[in-house]
Amino acid sequence: MHGVATEKVPGGKFLRIRVDYEDVIKHVSITGDFFLHPEEFIEKIESALFGIDVNDSQENIENVVKEVIKNNSIEIIGIDAEAIARNVKAAIASEG
Repeated sequence: MHGVATEKVPGGKFLRIRVDYEDVIKHVSITGDFFLHPEEFIEKIESALFGIDVNDSQENIENVVKEVIKNNSIEIIGIDAEAIARNVKAAIASEG
């Protein structure tokens, strides 16, 4: 299954998340007009979400994203870990 969620983050930027999943997340694509430095580290965030149970809470997903950001000294401007987690859950719920 797959789902997509799109949001204009309040006070921020456009964010689109695509999720392929079964019982767990198989693939995540995070795109939008936000800024991330270093740019290639978006893949670290996407990879960290692989294998997370689709029924896991938004809070737990947010904590995974925060941990990756912290451990890799990633700077994100225009979105945050909460927006990513919220849209991962919305993409799973959209199932389409």
